[in-house]
Amino acid sequence: MITRGYLIGEIIDELATIAAQTRMRNRSGFTDLSIFAENFFRDLLTPILHSSLENLNNIRSNSPGIDLGSKDGEFAIQVTSVATSDKVNKTLAKLTEEQIKRYQRFVVLVIGEKQGSYTIEPELASKAKFEWARDVWDMDTIAKMAVDLPIERLQDAHRVVRANGVRLRVELEMPDENGVYPTSGYTCWEESAEPRIGSGESFSQYQRDMGAPKTDIQISNQIAKLCRSLSALPRVTREFLVVLLEKRQDVESVRFKKSTATVLLDRVKREYTGSDLAGELRLLESAGLIIVETDVDPAFGLPLVGINLSAKCDDLNLGFLDFVQAKNLSLREVIGKVDFSRF
Repeated sequence: MITRGYLIGEIIDELATIAAQTRMRNRSGFTDLSIFAENFFRDLLTPILHSSLENLNNIRSNSPGIDLGSKDGEFAIQVTSVATSDKVNKTLAKLTEEQIKRYQRFVVLVIGEKQGSYTIEPELASKAKFEWARDVWDMDTIAKMAVDLPIERLQDAHRVVRANGVRLRVELEMPDENGVYPTSGYTCWEESAEPRIGSGESFSQYQRDMGAPKTDIQISNQIAKLCRSLSALPRVTREFLVVLLEKRQDVESVRFKKSTATVLLDRVKREYTGSDLAGELRLLESAGLIIVETDVDPAFGLPLVGINLSAKCDDLNLGFLDFVQAKNLSLREVIGKVDFSRF
């Protein structure tokens, strides 16, 4: 059971990390914030303040003085990484008469750590009814608010931090001297497998030894085609296919008489514990490597997953597993790593 202390602890830890990262950015001269940072605090403060906040910059680009506003007019919030008195004064000076009439309270939220004290111009403070001790917030302020939340709102705040905290920290990263960021979207993509494609001669010889006619050219083409299809798939999807083959049951079925193997669909659904079974099946089906039955007349047996490694070559489809076993090959090497060099 997840305890209240656990939820609070994760929120506080994440806010402390964000504060430390922001301080480092400021020391290096990076004080700008993305719209994602504003939206993160909009979503986090909504359950904490029990007030429906909206990003005013989504409604009007660079809304003067404030970034977030509650729909009921209770709060108007400027989100900033700069904690100085000058920043606060400039924020208050930008407030319009319309904003002052609409919102009851103006807050400057410092992503990081606020100063110990502020010198606010009296006229600006009076106009906005602004008290720096009450209305300048930082990550510690939010953490203290979270401690006293009812459990339902605490869970909502925790969900925001859990879902988007890492992304915010990525947004706050600084580039190195070459302009390269520690986390890059370019490195988040898996590289395609480099297939090792055999000539097909070994497989063809095995087939001839088993009494099949010579089909070297067809086998060679089909092996190359299968390698291209496999290497285009994500690694985990190839590994999913390997396990399908390892769990094969070869259920008697006229529907899959010439398939490489078959597996009961119900077995796949019950035994696969990954997060995206439907996605793995779709990828393999779109690659033409499996056929998934869904609606089957009970008179014709249970729904199956039919594995077809070659749509145009029965020899490769029907002889693949026998060849792998006869040559003492590993399906995890052949399919998982697309290594058909022994073929």
